[in-house]
Amino acid sequence: MSLPPLFQQDDEGRWWPDPFTQGPYQGLQGGGVAGLLCAAIEQQAGGEGWGEIASVATYFLRPTPLDAIELDVKPIRVGRRVSIVDATLRNRDVIVATQRATLITPEHDPSLPTPNTSDLVDPTAFAPLPKHRVRKAEWMWLAQEIRKEAKDRIWFRPTRKLVAHPVAFAHVLPAADWAHGLGPPTPLRVRPERATPNPDVVVHFARPPQGEWIGVNWHLTWTQQSVGLGEAKLMDTSGIFGCVSMSVAIL
Repeated sequence: MSLPPLFQQDDEGRWWPDPFTQGPYQGLQGGGVAGLLCAAIEQQAGGEGWGEIASVATYFLRPTPLDAIELDVKPIRVGRRVSIVDATLRNRDVIVATQRATLITPEHDPSLPTPNTSDLVDPTAFAPLPKHRVRKAEWMWLAQEIRKEAKDRIWFRPTRKLVAHPVAFAHVLPAADWAHGLGPPTPLRVRPERATPNPDVVVHFARPPQGEWIGVNWHLTWTQQSVGLGEAKLMDTSGIFGCVSMSVAIL
């Protein structure tokens, strides 16, 4: 029997997160929250003809609790090819996260350059990373198969659906959100451990990703002002499909 989605919607329209949506700190993992918002926009965009997700910028206003959450989607501008759509997430009438998405309707033009692709990659050939439990027995890291290709390139395969309805982009967000946490600013042996929450995450897509695996080719910048920057190219097994960046507060 397959496992249920990480986020399930009840008959009253509320969303209920699974314990495996939790992050390493208080509340849910930011990528899961961003993914839920993106999934709602994708679902409505399909019915309204708004186009495909080109970018999503998500802002985490406060930790999203492991509790019932409600979601609203509102178009800001609907154009012939480009649309701007906002989504808001609430817990008990308190806004916990917002997202603004840019959607573009594809138009095929054979005169344009062919996208760059790499040789096909088989992530199963790389060594699996250990299943870190951190402070919780159930959190988002454990809801993914994770393999390490190189020091700065990690592959993720979700082992559970994010939501029940089909999505083309939203499932990428949990993996993309790890980009800032794959290389901490101080060695793990140093105590107390420094926390590195990201108050935002922005993902751009050049095309829909293909297949189950999501590669994160990450790079981090740390400063003595206790502010950092996480960024990564996002790949599937045939090449780059997008990129991610986020601000980081070092606590």
